[in-house]
Amino acid sequence: MKYGYKVGGRQVSLQLAEDRLAVRFKDSLSRADRLSVAAAKPEIGDPEQRFEVPSEKFTVLSVASGPARTAERFDAAVAAMNADSCVECCSPVFVAGEAFVFAPNRLMVGFVSRKGARKILKAHGCEVIDRVGKEYLVSIDAGADPFQITATLDALAEVDYVEPDFVSFGTYLDQTASGFAPLDPTSPDQYAMRITKAEDA
Repeated sequence: MKYGYKVGGRQVSLQLAEDRLAVRFKDSLSRADRLSVAAAKPEIGDPEQRFEVPSEKFTVLSVASGPARTAERFDAAVAAMNADSCVECCSPVFVAGEAFVFAPNRLMVGFVSRKGARKILKAHGCEVIDRVGKEYLVSIDAGADPFQITATLDALAEVDYVEPDFVSFGTYLDQTASGFAPLDPTSPDQYAMRITKAEDA
């Protein structure tokens, strides 16, 4: 599947990172619960090597290795996670230079004029988070496709531009072929983290 969007009439194509996916779990789940859900899926790689995205409600998981083609394993991992009632949605991860990005449930929308902007956004399932001039940061439903809504809004004459509010994370996640590097390599030496079970909170 190809992913992309338009900005100023120019098509932006995205390169899918088929060895990982970003998962938004239900808010009620603890980190330990999220780990258990991922560990129960043979389509998912080692959940101990997951990456909890700072300030976001997403967890980046690796796709399990196997004899099937990478695209097939990616599709199977997405299907397995989306079928779980503990998961709100899965978001593909893309390669962006030396980093990775994914599209959470937010969009950046610029209007030609502020007149009627909020009404248009509301009609397309967007809730305004912030506004600067004629530019709006909006949220969409967790399970909604940000690329589909981007394309729909982009077709409107009132919209100057629209694009997903991408979240990026760095190349330190790609240090091994089998999984991700730990978020904090010194975590095994942090006594307080172990005794308070902070990772399970």
